[in-house]
Amino acid sequence: MNANAEQLGPRLRFLEADPDNAGLLAECADLALALGRAEQSAALAERALARDPRDPYFRSRLANAKLAGGDTEAAVRLFQELLESGETAPELRYNLGYACLLAGRYEEAKSALEPLAREGRDVPGAALLLARAHHYLGDLDAAIALARSYEQSHPGDAHACAQLAMLHFDAADLDYGSIDREALAGRPAPTPTRPRAEAASTGPSTVAVAARLQEIWAELLRTGAIDPDTNFFEAGGDSVRLVQLHRAIRERLGRELSIVELLRNPTVRAQAQLLGEGPPTPAAMAATRSPAARRQEIERQRARRSTKP
Repeated sequence: MNANAEQLGPRLRFLEADPDNAGLLAECADLALALGRAEQSAALAERALARDPRDPYFRSRLANAKLAGGDTEAAVRLFQELLESGETAPELRYNLGYACLLAGRYEEAKSALEPLAREGRDVPGAALLLARAHHYLGDLDAAIALARSYEQSHPGDAHACAQLAMLHFDAADLDYGSIDREALAGRPAPTPTRPRAEAASTGPSTVAVAARLQEIWAELLRTGAIDPDTNFFEAGGDSVRLVQLHRAIRERLGRELSIVELLRNPTVRAQAQLLGEGPPTPAAMAATRSPAARRQEIERQRARRSTKP
């Protein structure tokens, strides 16, 4: 059982015996949120606020729970109220900017996040969030400058690299980093970009891959059925989820698509065609073996890594 779940159960029972214990309410609200139980966390925070409506701690917890539960407009309102009441924690401004982005309120997101950048506040990821706001507003130069500055101070950060790749892609500056201009030129999405001798198969293997991709997309985007021709970014995808998609394809399908290939082929149908072309990687073949065989292969890989100089 999850450690947070093990802690939450007993504390909820203690709370039944001591319903006015603010400390217990706070612990339970935080544990519920950590477990992804946004509604339960919000209910616990509202229970505390019923006694003290101005308590900043529980107002913040309620805002976080609303944000986690997808009620972005409520989260925006709650974070704004906290800041207007005099709360100055930079994390509140960051959370307001994030909530505004999710709500599609990009100008407000920029206004919320700019003071963090201007004052040099060290809030992890604030610069990338502000870069995303500029990106959505079409100010690519400002977005690229922010993302590049962040990547330079955090070398190799996957989120920064993915965001920079998409920014340069949108700006048609395909010389950035590892992006190969020749590899991308003249191949309009969603047509698969890998060279091949004949058209991609539409047989059962491609259909099966598309079904698996739709499952992965639905999990990452937290949505229902995915149309195979829906654009990943129009469906709610972003740089963070793009990196997660890249990792999920490798880990769950045992295949490899580069970030650039995902950018150039932003639909399930196009990605399935690419994935259906080549032979499976060792990870994909391992997925068809027995659990014992997979464990043995994992141990062999660990042994090989441990003996490398």
